[in-house]
Amino acid sequence: MAITEIDDKRDYSNFIYDFLGVYDIAKATITKLGKGINNLSDVDGEVYLKK
Repeated sequence: MAITEIDDKRDYSNFIYDFLGVYDIAKATITKLGKGINNLSDVDGEVYLKK
């Protein structure tokens, strides 16, 4: 997915996950992050992924 495709969607609820996909982060990692499995942040609404 290109960054322009993210902007064209106009649905920013999953922006961070779409944005990570632009940088070739594995889909499985993004899915786990969205479910909170790989999210290292203790703050609600924040996403923290350590590579």
